[in-house]
Amino acid sequence: YSSSTTSREIISKVLHDAAFDIAYTYIRPQKFAPGTDNNDDYGDYIELTRVFDFVDMEYLENLFSKNGLVDFLKKTSKEDLKEKIETEASKATDGMNRGQLRTAGKQIKSELKKLIADSDKQYDDIHDIIVAFRQLMPYTRMLISSDGYLIPMDDKYFRIDPKNLGFKYGGEITCVGMITNIIGADTDPDDPKNLFATLQFKVNEILRTILPTNAENLCVIHPIAVFYGG
Repeated sequence: YSSSTTSREIISKVLHDAAFDIAYTYIRPQKFAPGTDNNDDYGDYIELTRVFDFVDMEYLENLFSKNGLVDFLKKTSKEDLKEKIETEASKATDGMNRGQLRTAGKQIKSELKKLIADSDKQYDDIHDIIVAFRQLMPYTRMLISSDGYLIPMDDKYFRIDPKNLGFKYGGEITCVGMITNIIGADTDPDDPKNLFATLQFKVNEILRTILPTNAENLCVIHPIAVFYGG
């Protein structure tokens, strides 16, 4: 035993990897390659190796904080629009008399105001989506593949600080886990009088619309391990 941080991390990694090797041999997960027709079913253990999008809702929401990145983008967009409108207006109003300039000036200000409002609305709509998504999802961080696999990530099980994941890691990742839910395009509440079933169906439809995937069905995986290397 060593009290150094490096030694503790090495010991922890060896123990975790040994436990995973034992579990892997026991569960014998099915391997689903990208682009294959997967016969997913509840309770199946699967292994996926593909490029995932890492979604960090906490990080995305912080972008909209005061004086954050979105405020900077809005400000930059306003300045660019103003400069572009003023340049075009200068050419268009060349040779006009005072009355014509006054009328044109009002129209230019009105058009600039509308363009800025439309530009701001794009960012505001994204923020609304993020806020709604955070209310729908009980997890802050997740992996999503283009073929419809959603892997929620629980912060307490990470070996590293999860706040750094979106910046540190990317590319092709392997996940081993169990299928715990399938959010399908063909699902519908059995009983339309059942408020809870109907509400859950609406939530599932919203999730399928928001999440960046090309698949009709979303397959939720409870991960046992997420790592590099197939």
